[in-house]
Amino acid sequence: MEPLICTKQECTFAKDGKCIDGYAPPDCPNLRAPFESEVSSLPVSEEVYIDLPLGEELDLNGAAEIMGASLSRVIVVAGDVNSGETTLIAALYDKFNEAPFANYLFAGSKTLVAMERRSHLARLTSGALRPNTERTPVTNI
Repeated sequence: MEPLICTKQECTFAKDGKCIDGYAPPDCPNLRAPFESEVSSLPVSEEVYIDLPLGEELDLNGAAEIMGASLSRVIVVAGDVNSGETTLIAALYDKFNEAPFANYLFAGSKTLVAMERRSHLARLTSGALRPNTERTPVTNI
């Protein structure tokens, strides 16, 4: 929600959220959006910090935490070495980034940095001569 300021000099709405004339904020005829030059002079509310995930691969504890939070289903993609398991997962991830896929939407992830790292070389934007997918290290299996 964009901050509002009052056009009346004596009004304290910007500080306490109360209209000097007693109007409810959306009904006050004196409220307006601040001009760009006025934004820095508005009172700043308390800083809010959001704990963002690092985006790397999950370890067993991280996976257990997610699966324990709500009903979860696990899909295992398994195959011989170099049979394309990671490439398949990367292709599905790319499809979800384009638009709804098979009537499903991408809902979020705590491992996007790792997924982007694995997917990047398979894309034209990587500048690679041939598409390639970073292999899953044996230590992650």
